[in-house]
Amino acid sequence: MKIKVLIIFLLFHCCYTSVFAQNRSVEFDGHVDNVEIASNQLLNMGSENFTLECWFKGVSANISASALAIRYGGGRADYGLVLMRAGYVIMYCSGDNGSFQEGNLNVRVTDRQWHHAAVTRTGNSFTLLIDGNVVRTVNSAVGSINSGNPLVIGNHLRYRDSFEGLIDEIRLWRIGLSSDQIRESMNTEIDPESEGLLGYWRCNDQVEGEIIDLTGNGNNGRLGDDAHLVEEGSPVDEF
Repeated sequence: MKIKVLIIFLLFHCCYTSVFAQNRSVEFDGHVDNVEIASNQLLNMGSENFTLECWFKGVSANISASALAIRYGGGRADYGLVLMRAGYVIMYCSGDNGSFQEGNLNVRVTDRQWHHAAVTRTGNSFTLLIDGNVVRTVNSAVGSINSGNPLVIGNHLRYRDSFEGLIDEIRLWRIGLSSDQIRESMNTEIDPESEGLLGYWRCNDQVEGEIIDLTGNGNNGRLGDDAHLVEEGSPVDEF
């Protein structure tokens, strides 16, 4: 009897692990694929501090620029992380008083390996980090960042082609995380109830064609075109 119970437990454990504990990501094929989070007031940063971060594994941007994660629409990009064709990442911000796009040409990331990217705002200071390392800092009085644009993953929307590769562990904060805070949390899943966390997409599961925002804020991302989950995730530890 004990042996029978043990076998049933092991079978249940294996099935549970395979269904509920998979580490996945979203795959983009470089042709129109995207994940879109509908516009809402939570995505408006105003003049407040914020952080946008994600893991990605890419080959290249098929066109001049392809978004990893960006709030974009109507010819305007509010804030985001963009992969350039040359293989480096830029941070992009546009507000009432101006805009900028800055990166580091010497930090290339299209090597088919997982990388982490983050952009943070603290006052008028904007910082771009790649794999936890500061690669660019800009002081810019862009002003208030508000619009009716969606947050788009994997596609700039200005171009037909999109990012080619995998994107995972997307996080949006209404806090300007420090470099140390990013390094401490980038390699592990985080508590969805963390202070200041506006959106958190682990990309492990989908429901009716959407990746779920684990914060409970309802910012679910609609999988567009051929974007889909695959059985490979970023190198993060379980929470």
